[in-house]
Amino acid sequence: KNSKRIFRPTVELRLLHSLTLEFIPGQCVALMGPSGAGKSTLLMALAGHNHHTGVIRGRILVNGQTMPQNFKEMSSYVPQDDILMPGLSPREMLGFTAALKVSATPEERYQTVTEVIDKLGLTECESVRIGNVDDKGISGGQRKRVSIGMELVRDPSLMFIDEGTSGLDSKSAEDVVSIFRRL
Repeated sequence: KNSKRIFRPTVELRLLHSLTLEFIPGQCVALMGPSGAGKSTLLMALAGHNHHTGVIRGRILVNGQTMPQNFKEMSSYVPQDDILMPGLSPREMLGFTAALKVSATPEERYQTVTEVIDKLGLTECESVRIGNVDDKGISGGQRKRVSIGMELVRDPSLMFIDEGTSGLDSKSAEDVVSIFRRL
């Protein structure tokens, strides 16, 4: 009764300082740096996911204006860890995501999912179970493309993809980078 849980940071850690960036529409930008440098923190802040990133001092501008309240709806963030349901196929996973995030008729959502599957080169595995470490399903590269597709079904104006090629073999990484360039 009347209990409280208070968390206080033990050390103030400044990850990013005096940072100015400009992104041009249609441009593909890669952030590089050592582990712990703040790349994920920066991406989450840019994508409007500030509740995980601590205190942001300064301004984030979008088209020269303070970040609008609906920015998270205009942009998308693909986390570094795939958040997939192993018992579903890529088509089912993308369809489930579209049903949650896209205001459209079921037919329109199905068409959107089909277009994303084609765009990401997932046609050959669209009906294969995703699986997991213990129960092999689709490949790591295909998993990453499904994760990207989960955000593409929303047709965002801007995508932030964290560790888009980590853990992939060189061929899969090359395929994913090629997809980034075409988006």
